[in-house]
Amino acid sequence: MNDRSNEALLARRAIAEKAAPGPWAMGGKTSLWVKDSEGTGICTMLTRDSPRNTAIHIAANSPDVVMAHIDEILRLRTEVQRLNKEADYLAGVIAAAYCAQENVMNCEKTEDLPLHKLRDACASCWREAARKAVEETA
Repeated sequence: MNDRSNEALLARRAIAEKAAPGPWAMGGKTSLWVKDSEGTGICTMLTRDSPRNTAIHIAANSPDVVMAHIDEILRLRTEVQRLNKEADYLAGVIAAAYCAQENVMNCEKTEDLPLHKLRDACASCWREAARKAVEETA
């Protein structure tokens, strides 16, 4: 399964907290090994059965690395939620100010108009127009 919900990420983080501490290291020639930070073996693989890149991947994804990635994903999700709330609020303020200035009582959804030409737009229209404008300049 490839569940990337916050709950699944937190469950994976809890598993990582209980695993052998990182960073992990790998070595060997005919058989590859991965060891934790205390030198305890994590796994051993024969090079003919498991490519060297598999051992490199395992060593690079020690619990400390996984936990840091999960923490960053959750932090960024929280930041995106906050920024979306701010954008919704600002779009509402802009739409309300415009509608009050133009004495517009009913907002209608407008399609494919540049942000500076939107008239009679509701907050969601302003938000969508802003999103399109940002995407076009990116």
